Amino acid sequence: CGTCYSCRRGMVNCCVRNETMGVQREGAFSDYLTMPVGRLYDGQGIDPKELALIEPFCISCHGVSRASVKPGDKVLVFGAGAINESRERLDAFVQEITDGDGFDVTVEAVGAPSTFLGCVQAAASRGRAVVIGVAKHSADFNFLELQRKELEMYGSRAATAADFAAAMKLVKDGFVDLKKLISRTYPAGSAAEAFRDLDQNYGEIIKAEFEF
Repeated sequence: CGTCYSCRRGMVNCCVRNETMGVQREGAFSDYLTMPVGRLYDGQGIDPKELALIEPFCISCHGVSRASVKPGDKVLVFGAGAINESRERLDAFVQEITDGDGFDVTVEAVGAPSTFLGCVQAAASRGRAVVIGVAKHSADFNFLELQRKELEMYGSRAATAADFAAAMKLVKDGFVDLKKLISRTYPAGSAAEAFRDLDQNYGEIIKAEFEF
């Protein structure tokens, strides 16, 4: 909005009156759309198939930057197919990978109570935990663990201009191949089929794109 406390401090991703395209306002399937010029970015010659994935890639870039991940850190990301089916299994995994030390950084990218609790459980003392996933349910949480481990907890929402710049540089320089995330491509006239496939094959289709 440009006027709230977050926007005035340059944190537009935390705008209290946020209007995300396709959520609070019309999305890009409209014939016409408006966008503040300051929120448009030069594609720098990147393949359009990858440019279409820059925005979701920025979400993870922002989360990682929030945790100040550095070389040598042990990082655990809870995403689809998370390993915390039980506390015992997660304990065994932490023991195996970190020799029982715990992870320096844990990232919650699901939005489920179990994965949030898993992030706290798997983090090392003075570890950093980042919550990216959008939760729909509350977690029954004993916050003594935060005090006992002296954990640093970070919320992560959307992305900033700096995240877009960093993400595009990673792609342009060849460090990341976003095309690997494209599971299926559909002609523009097959939108109904595409959304039906996404709904019925949620666990198999990572990203689907339209050709225009």
